[in-house]
Amino acid sequence: VVAAFVDWPSLPSSLRRGWAGLRRHSFEASLVGALVVATFLLRVINLEGIPFVLGGDEASMGLEAVRTMEGQLNNPFATGWLSHPTFYFFLLSIPLRLFGRSTSALRLLSPFCSAGIALLLYLFARRLYGRWIALLALIYFSAYHFAIHYGRLAMNNIWDPFFALGVLYFLVRGLEEKRLGSLAIAGALGGLCIYFYMGTRLIPFIVLAYLAHWALSERDFLRDHLVHLLIVGMVAVVAGLPLLVFWSRHPQDMMARWNWLGIFPSGWVKQTQASTGRSVFSIVFEQFLKSVLAYNYYPDPTFWYHPQIPLLQFIPSIFFVFGLTYALWQWRKREYFLLVAWYLLVMIFGGMLLENP
Repeated sequence: VVAAFVDWPSLPSSLRRGWAGLRRHSFEASLVGALVVATFLLRVINLEGIPFVLGGDEASMGLEAVRTMEGQLNNPFATGWLSHPTFYFFLLSIPLRLFGRSTSALRLLSPFCSAGIALLLYLFARRLYGRWIALLALIYFSAYHFAIHYGRLAMNNIWDPFFALGVLYFLVRGLEEKRLGSLAIAGALGGLCIYFYMGTRLIPFIVLAYLAHWALSERDFLRDHLVHLLIVGMVAVVAGLPLLVFWSRHPQDMMARWNWLGIFPSGWVKQTQASTGRSVFSIVFEQFLKSVLAYNYYPDPTFWYHPQIPLLQFIPSIFFVFGLTYALWQWRKREYFLLVAWYLLVMIFGGMLLENP
């Protein structure tokens, strides 16, 4: 479906122009390439020993991958362990088939995904915020302790930023330059993302908030881009349709994680209310504070990482607060509204409304 929107006759000339552009910016391209390689190396060296414990979730996903190798699991368009889509387990089985059943083989996909995130982060930030912000973001991500840890695990969480950045970069590029190929890639990534971790299901809401802001701030937006948006939506449906059909037949699997971990459907709020006597508002507000202050105050309490510090160290947390404040101040500009909407949606649906924010 993506190939249907590629202008094949002009592709060679487009590639030549792209190569010429890289040569004109050879230093920048070399620096970005070196940082992407550094991102990969910081996550791939000694996968067997760092982290030294193969976590229960990693092992469970690895066992699901083994089931695909043994023919016990043969449908990539369904859900399996803890209602995770099974497609990821088929991907996990590829390095296991090539290099044998080991911890390093099981974890091998995540460093490659992290390298892809690094490149997409640079492309996304350069288009929306300029070269220097893009370089600083890439440098920080390459050595960010939290990203390094999850970039070395066999879990599918690390794919969330890959798909989010991919969808948003190609969507903005496609709309601004009216490139059908970029729009098709954005749609394909938007459809494929549902086969990975549950956090990717926030991406359509981030996109809708961004497009709504764009439409309200530019009178002719829908007239100029309605066909483009239909292309993105159509390609996304084509890519996601096999799993969407499965969910239509098994809706309980689509909402399973929310029903288990959401503070309202799981009954956690009522239990906390009964045991503490506090109001619903105070309980939910405390959840919100734990979410938004996870970067600079509350340490990560979970056993998947447990660094005993907040997500950001002291100096970066200062820049984070000023950067977020500036983005809020500039929210009328769509590139800053996108950051604010992305941040708030994750804080609310990926933090505040879950039992462990």
